Amino acid sequence: MPNGRKTVEVDLPEYEADQLNARAQMESLAPARYLGVHVLRSAYGPLHPEVIAYERRDDLGQVGTLSDGGDRE
Repeated sequence: MPNGRKTVEVDLPEYEADQLNARAQMESLAPARYLGVHVLRSAYGPLHPEVIAYERRDDLGQVGTLSDGGDRE
């Protein structure tokens, strides 16, 4: 794999694998990348550099709340 990365196969129950694939899609990430972040967090903790970068990335969606700028009806 380029950039010193390696893909590792995991064995998951079908239902959970489908759920994780759906979550990866919602995050706009490849399933292998999404699972990789969770494996790193589980094995090395939340201070692993790649976990920190994942947590700090820009998220899609609404900024703020409906009440921060008045009524938007």
